[in-house]
Amino acid sequence: MIMKQKIFNFNFQQNYRYEDFFVSSSNFEAFDHIINNNLIKYIILKGSPKSGKTHLGLLWQKNNDAIRYNHSNYEDILNQKKNIFI
Repeated sequence: MIMKQKIFNFNFQQNYRYEDFFVSSSNFEAFDHIINNNLIKYIILKGSPKSGKTHLGLLWQKNNDAIRYNHSNYEDILNQKKNIFI
């Protein structure tokens, strides 16, 4: 008899706060560089799915008063001359 794994769907809301980002030895350097360096004008995050790229990008966005690109605000971004989070 083959057992199937059951998946719990807790429907937790994603809040992407600093205190919710898990810093480990594999992401410490990226976290430290992005969060503690306000001179970064752009970043490219690469990693496997569910590795925290979106969370880290949103923290960068907040730190740098950046605008999140959403396919309909291109002209707004150009007019404001702000950092962009895609």
